[in-house]
Amino acid sequence: TAMLARKVGEGKGKSFFENDGSELEYKNFIDRNDTEIHVTVDNLLRAVREAKPFFELEMISLLYKLFYELYSSGYIVKNKNLAVDKGVRTVMSLLKWIESHNSEQITLAKISEVSGLSEKYLCRIFKEYTSKTIMDYVNESRIEKACVAMQTQSITEAAFCCGFNDLSYFCKTFKKYKGLTPSEYRKTYIK
Repeated sequence: TAMLARKVGEGKGKSFFENDGSELEYKNFIDRNDTEIHVTVDNLLRAVREAKPFFELEMISLLYKLFYELYSSGYIVKNKNLAVDKGVRTVMSLLKWIESHNSEQITLAKISEVSGLSEKYLCRIFKEYTSKTIMDYVNESRIEKACVAMQTQSITEAAFCCGFNDLSYFCKTFKKYKGLTPSEYRKTYIK
């Protein structure tokens, strides 16, 4: 049945059978005036109650009919915010991954490999939702972590524990985001 529906629906958009449900929104009530839907539900319940020989076939056909009626009457609709929701979920998962791995070597290629998304798509969607590039976010996150680490560690130790392998690059990046060198920051904000 699914193959037949796919064949018939080719070129007309996604078949209902190809839908995993994540793209659909379901309305929580059925209007009393939609008698076709109520009749189909009543027939479905009757088929289950009577349980005649081969009643499973009747149930399947009635279920298909019910889904068709729900879909065509607007009780099941395509989620219009799916792209936004997917983008938000993608960026949120990237943020979580970066936070949990920001002491490691992070490159755009590594994020792309881990997420299974192209570098170009990652850059575009990340910038769209955060107004920052991925690497700006990674560095800013590391600098914030370093500020906390410098309260109990030396500048060098803080740099290395926060994913910076080069002290001069750390100092340059720190000044870019904080407007001060790590030493100046330490003198001003850490007592």
